[in-house]
Amino acid sequence: MGYFDYLEEPLPHLQEMIGHARGRVFASFPKRWTLRTGLRAVRFWLARGFVRFYSRREVLALFRETGEIACLALVDLGRDYVAIYDAGAAATRTR
Repeated sequence: MGYFDYLEEPLPHLQEMIGHARGRVFASFPKRWTLRTGLRAVRFWLARGFVRFYSRREVLALFRETGEIACLALVDLGRDYVAIYDAGAAATRTR
């Protein structure tokens, strides 16, 4: 949790995680449009850091790039999306 916030190129990291998983992969993605988003963006900009925010469409697109999206549950927690990807089920479906 809190990992994908700070990646400029999240796809290779997600692919690596899913590639090594035998069961479920849990990942959080901060939502783009919340009150907290603006405050975090300014704080990181002032510190010359990087933070990334995601739309629902972007999270789904990331998982589409990795493979079987039917094995994905995307939960909206208000300020974040939590993705639960069942890599074990996806591997079984592709055999």
